[in-house]
Amino acid sequence: MRESRKLILAVILCSVFLLLNAPQRTLAFNHSFTLGPSGLQILNLEYEKAVTDQLTLNVDYGLSYMGIVTFSNEPEWPSFGMGMNWYFKKQALEGAYLGLHVTHVKPKGDTVYEDLIDVLVGGDADDKDEPCDTFEYVTVGLGYKKIFESGFTFDSAIQAIYIPEIKGTGVLGKLALGYSW
Repeated sequence: MRESRKLILAVILCSVFLLLNAPQRTLAFNHSFTLGPSGLQILNLEYEKAVTDQLTLNVDYGLSYMGIVTFSNEPEWPSFGMGMNWYFKKQALEGAYLGLHVTHVKPKGDTVYEDLIDVLVGGDADDKDEPCDTFEYVTVGLGYKKIFESGFTFDSAIQAIYIPEIKGTGVLGKLALGYSW
């Protein structure tokens, strides 16, 4: 658990450093808000800001309704995340990108670590039947963002997920609509 908190702190420090030292951009789109399912989140609101011609930083707030996935009465799980996307062409916020994201989740109710195994491809939760107060997960994704002249934005990605607390992995997706300016 300490390793994941160190990773979160490293991402935050790198993000702040990049924001403070990034040159100003003159491209048409520098900011983007999107809303849609992403990773373990059924509803995710994400803000993304271009800091260089190829690099963006993003923060998000989301809700996961694991009951939908596990067919149970699980309550929602609020989450907060930070990350960065590197765009392959020299126009951040548009086109194909590679993303790295760290998310902190605070489950409500009687969630146990074993519940996470239902949505992952691997992991060891045999000794994790105690309540799950908080956990972090890391996603690495390959995505594509399209921004139309009006600012309407479409974002999609396929993401590999890793949850250190249970050594679980999986493949999830992202599909979001929004507005960029």
